[in-house]
Amino acid sequence: MSVLDLFRLDGQLAIVTGASRGLGATMALALAEAGADVALVARGDLRETTDAIERLGRRAVAIEADLEERGEVDEILQHAQGADILVNNAGIIRRSPFLEFSDDDWDAVIEVNLRSVFALSRGFARALAHRQSGGRIINIASMLSFQGGVRVAGYTAAKSGLLGLTRAMANELRIGRGRVRPWNGTRRRRRVAGAMTNRLLAALLSLLSPRLDRGVRSYTR
Repeated sequence: MSVLDLFRLDGQLAIVTGASRGLGATMALALAEAGADVALVARGDLRETTDAIERLGRRAVAIEADLEERGEVDEILQHAQGADILVNNAGIIRRSPFLEFSDDDWDAVIEVNLRSVFALSRGFARALAHRQSGGRIINIASMLSFQGGVRVAGYTAAKSGLLGLTRAMANELRIGRGRVRPWNGTRRRRRVAGAMTNRLLAALLSLLSPRLDRGVRSYTR
């Protein structure tokens, strides 16, 4: 048995938001290579990611959704019933000097980057509790939670809130035997992640391994 065999996710279903390109698409492929079926969520075209997953012999469920719209969360969970893993990766950024940052831009960023994560995670956790099953949640955070950034007030506020939300979820969902982790990625790390092989990303997602303990932990990088 190889080390990677410990990270197999055969028979599991993962939801990945923002899965049409970039880090989301790469993580979706990693999950599929590890044996999971994947529900792909994005506003953009999901055909490329869907085709790549199906070539691996896994099932892909393409869900077109705009996470700025609050009604989309229920639709996503309806199309991905029985999911074991949730990767909250979708995010948007609006750049403007603080003195000129508009209410509309603030609301849009908070809605996608924070509120939708809360709503999806809550619905996902409720479904797990209903069927008395353990599960895993990964939230994609940002180093701007610590650095602050420039001209990205909404993004920094949302990602800072996401870290706090993840810790709160980790504390409360311990009784549900879930696993909740934030992963912080700078732009450089995102480029590196995009260049990783699927097997290496599958190892990164060892947080999901069913052979490891299921206690909830808050994890930052």
